[in-house]
Amino acid sequence: MQNPFYGYGRIRRGGEFVGRHREVKRLTDYLASCSGNLGVIGEHRVGKSSLVRAVQDRVIASNGNPAFAWINLAVVPDSVLAFQEMVTELIQSFQDRQLKLPEVLKHLSDTNPSNGYEAYQRCRRALIGLRKAGIDSLVVMDEFDAVRSFEDSSAFIQRLRELIDHRDITGLSMVFISRRSLIAIERQLAGVSNLDGVCQKHFVKPLDAAGVEEMLGRCGDAWQVSQEDKALLLWYTGGHPYLAEMILCHGWDDRSVVAGFDASLSEILDHYRRLRNLLEEDKLFDQLVQATVGPHWSLRLEDVERLVQYGIMRRIPVPEGGHRFQAWSGHFQEFLEKCAREKPVWDLWRETETGLRDLIESVYTEKSGQNWQSILRKRHEKSLGEMFSKCESAMAKEQKNFGLSASDRLLDYTYPMDLWTMISVEWQHFRDILDRDKKYWGERFSLLAKIRTPIAHSRESIPEHDLTAAQSYCQELLACINEWHKNR
Repeated sequence: MQNPFYGYGRIRRGGEFVGRHREVKRLTDYLASCSGNLGVIGEHRVGKSSLVRAVQDRVIASNGNPAFAWINLAVVPDSVLAFQEMVTELIQSFQDRQLKLPEVLKHLSDTNPSNGYEAYQRCRRALIGLRKAGIDSLVVMDEFDAVRSFEDSSAFIQRLRELIDHRDITGLSMVFISRRSLIAIERQLAGVSNLDGVCQKHFVKPLDAAGVEEMLGRCGDAWQVSQEDKALLLWYTGGHPYLAEMILCHGWDDRSVVAGFDASLSEILDHYRRLRNLLEEDKLFDQLVQATVGPHWSLRLEDVERLVQYGIMRRIPVPEGGHRFQAWSGHFQEFLEKCAREKPVWDLWRETETGLRDLIESVYTEKSGQNWQSILRKRHEKSLGEMFSKCESAMAKEQKNFGLSASDRLLDYTYPMDLWTMISVEWQHFRDILDRDKKYWGERFSLLAKIRTPIAHSRESIPEHDLTAAQSYCQELLACINEWHKNR
């Protein structure tokens, strides 16, 4: 049997389309019955286009012979060509099915508009002509985020709104596929919502366990995937169809999810980086790390809801009541925790944490040599043994999950109280540098640990006075560290 997962990432149709059956039915009923408009939103390669293709096929089958068009806005340079492409695709939909072309389309196919308004009017006449002939039109605009690059993007969106607002005349229904919500796109352009209010929103999230099980059904008898491998696939991917197919494709020859993951790691990390870049552009990555890793010092409710709607994170109930937030997969959650260690969301603490790690490494290397970690551990096994073991386990796990991109410096896996323990066990080396007594700094590190430790409940927030105090403690620590560097 040939590998059934070749071509992962492309639009899946027919038997290759799995899961989402309730979504397909609901969206098909919506478009077919009330002829409304849809905004289909979801992150990169989560299956938006495959879902809409399945819906489009069913709408066409149930509505007889409507005209339809599929336009990828990412490859269309401007609004003139976008409207031209709509007309061209509508014509092509008749020719492909060997249907008689309405006269209005024959005439309009020979005209070439010179600007956006002429192109809009030409498209409008085509739609009206089709409507008069008893033919409705369904137009899908994929990669709608690309509209932001149009010079006349605001006017283009307004003209689309005019076409769908007057459906009784144009017969037009539209589906917009995008990574951002329509309102987020429109806010970046003009701050006015023209499409968001007239489109039902549907957020495409990763597949559930049943959808992944259906995907595994494509293996047939050639690979009987064990329950352990199924659970591992869900942990790695959270049901993300692109990532799941990627791992299964690369694991096919060995019939192993672990082997598939190992072969896919660089591509998975590339996917995470693309998602991170997109979220950073929208100022959402900081919010995602705060919500899923902590601490929650500046969470914005609107952004939290967007991340949940996008399916990038989920609400997880906790036994004592309330909930916490978790990334859509166990592996992506660990990626976010790795990002938080590398670049905590609070820049001042990031600088302080980095400074403390460098200070500890420099002082102990100077006192005990390059093998200082082993020496320190032997001297203070009771105080440091468990902490070192925890850091070693975290490092080994990260190296397994993220390969060469994982840090091989043990100190990078420490938290505030770990750093304080390493300082306090041989306080004599740090007393003059920190310029205060042990009790003074012990209290301050306790507060910093409270601030830095992930918070479990989204309803919790850090009191303003604690934040203010923590900021001043960081500044005080940095002043001590900088003074030490200056006097070396």
